[in-house]
Amino acid sequence: MKSMRPFLILGVAALFASWLIWPDHNSTVVVPTTTTVDAPLSSLATEATLLLPQAPIIQRSPVSNQLPATVAQAATDPSGAENQSGTVFGQILDSTGTPIPVGNVFVFERSKQIATAKICGEELQYCVELAANKYYEFMVDPSSLAGGFLPPLRQSRNSALRGNATDPNNPHNFVKSIVKVEAGLKQRLDLAVSLPAAVFGRVLDPQGKPLPGVQLRMNGMHQQQGIQAMDDLTNELGEFHITEIAPGDFRLSLYTNPETTPADGSWSPPSPQLVTLYAGQAYDFGDIHLGRGSHSILGSVVNQDGDPFVNRVILCYSNDPEQDGSTLHNMGAPLTRVTTDRNGNFEMKNIAATKIKILLTSDFLPGQAMGAGKPAMWEYPLEFDLSACPGVLDIGQHIVHESRPYEISGDLIFDPAWLALQGNQKSDLALTLSPIEGVVLEPGIRRNPLQKQRVPLDFEKDTYLFRVETPLAKARLTFSLRGYPEISFVVRPEALQRKSRNLHIPSDFRK
Repeated sequence: MKSMRPFLILGVAALFASWLIWPDHNSTVVVPTTTTVDAPLSSLATEATLLLPQAPIIQRSPVSNQLPATVAQAATDPSGAENQSGTVFGQILDSTGTPIPVGNVFVFERSKQIATAKICGEELQYCVELAANKYYEFMVDPSSLAGGFLPPLRQSRNSALRGNATDPNNPHNFVKSIVKVEAGLKQRLDLAVSLPAAVFGRVLDPQGKPLPGVQLRMNGMHQQQGIQAMDDLTNELGEFHITEIAPGDFRLSLYTNPETTPADGSWSPPSPQLVTLYAGQAYDFGDIHLGRGSHSILGSVVNQDGDPFVNRVILCYSNDPEQDGSTLHNMGAPLTRVTTDRNGNFEMKNIAATKIKILLTSDFLPGQAMGAGKPAMWEYPLEFDLSACPGVLDIGQHIVHESRPYEISGDLIFDPAWLALQGNQKSDLALTLSPIEGVVLEPGIRRNPLQKQRVPLDFEKDTYLFRVETPLAKARLTFSLRGYPEISFVVRPEALQRKSRNLHIPSDFRK
């Protein structure tokens, strides 16, 4: 037996070694109750952090499509991260935060309704399981609510501007919340509803006569209200009535069609009014009078050559942010609108003694060469406090640079044999216009600098046409073709001039 003992020991050792290098994956792994690790605690903390479940990615739609909602921290689903679905649950809350006991929640994927979740249980919650790693839209079904509650609207359902042309329960009328569902997570999304408010009133001219056809707009002042604007038109009695407004802060502005607005300054509405609306409230604006002010403003506009800038539209806005909520980029409705005459002169009438700003380039569009009769650049508004000015304020002469673009065009002549080769396509061609280093504007010229920009190419017609607005003496035009050296030309962008250059592809790139 003693002679056999070494062989037995060697056999047991061999079995143990084979178990280590050839484990049975179906066997049960026993985890020790305590483990000694020599790694530093900081590295362990980092590794542990990486194992924590990631927070849900919640994305909200633009203000015109966004529903106020409360999204809580996601919890880990017991089914584990390998689950390819996630759960969204929550409550429907009124404006006081009280859960609504009855209601349905619609779920949309790419604007198509895919599910309906119903409020149920003692906790008054909805719950829906959805495929993970996708974006979904949620909104409360308006027809499922009782007691007059309503989800916030993204547009008026009963406006005279739209004439009730759509189904009042059409989901397109209501704002929604967007959520990305994560695998194995439970995400809470509470949706808001409210008892809607309403506003009404009457619009009168300076003589006290009703004004029909005036557009009134209620703009939400906070993004969480989820609504962009609600509007109505005055009837033959000058009356307006805007309903189904979510509670919150709003600004009432009066508008009229710029094409039909009198250019003599007689259209002079009051400054926009701020109002806070509460759930179920009916707010009366009373009589709103136009043209009750006693101030007039005179001025003139010329172009860069000193010639009268004829038919230049001049707008006057309120400039009291504390009263009307106006900003540089959101000035509300204009108080008055006039157009310069053949001498470049203008006059605004019936303006109240308040803080105002006058805009000389309201029709300027950044990044576009607009052409004759349009401004070449944005001019900052002129600001005045009429309460500290005389009854007739002469603001003098102002220069507005007229747009005088330079036009570049040409034909794109592609070699059919080159296009027939595998991998070649028209989109391999690109054209850019850029400033030349060291070339600057001449002293005294105010103009937006020329930025490097891509020239649009029309591959259906095989042409290009580009207008650029710059007083620079020189600029660089660069053609690029994948796999070939670039071709660059120096152009001189003379005002109101047209230049043409055809391009043969790819032969011009081989020269």
